[in-house]
Amino acid sequence: MDKDSDDYKAILKVADDVIDMYLNVRPELASDLYTTDDQAPPIVFDVGNSLVTGEPWTKGHGKWMQAMDHYFNVIGREVNGPEVTHMEYIDPEIVIDNNLACFVALLPIGMRKADGEEMTLMTRYTIVLRKFATKWKIWNEHFSASMNPEVVLGPQPVVN
Repeated sequence: MDKDSDDYKAILKVADDVIDMYLNVRPELASDLYTTDDQAPPIVFDVGNSLVTGEPWTKGHGKWMQAMDHYFNVIGREVNGPEVTHMEYIDPEIVIDNNLACFVALLPIGMRKADGEEMTLMTRYTIVLRKFATKWKIWNEHFSASMNPEVVLGPQPVVN
């Protein structure tokens, strides 16, 4: 994979914008990061959106934007949940084939609980992107976490 190619750099930028959106609470980035329904309805697999929509996944740009709005404006303000303090991809891999691409990486999410306790949720982050003209957009997104509580809530795992 040519890491100096424009497509590679553009896909990394999309992935970095996802982190920026969550870490710095910038919901205005969401609408432009994901495909629209007329392009290809986005499909998102995430526990958080399942709690919002009651479905195992969210399909469609409008539904995903509603879930994102709920995440940023309701959950973030009404629930005294952990503050996200750090997100950074580990060992990202990108495969590009014409107008489709896949980005996969480990994504530890550092959090601080209301009582000050620090914890890390180790996730695996996967996005499938489609290219429209010159712009890459997220078509499918999936966060998954280990079922092992020591990995999920324990200290930062060492990744070789």
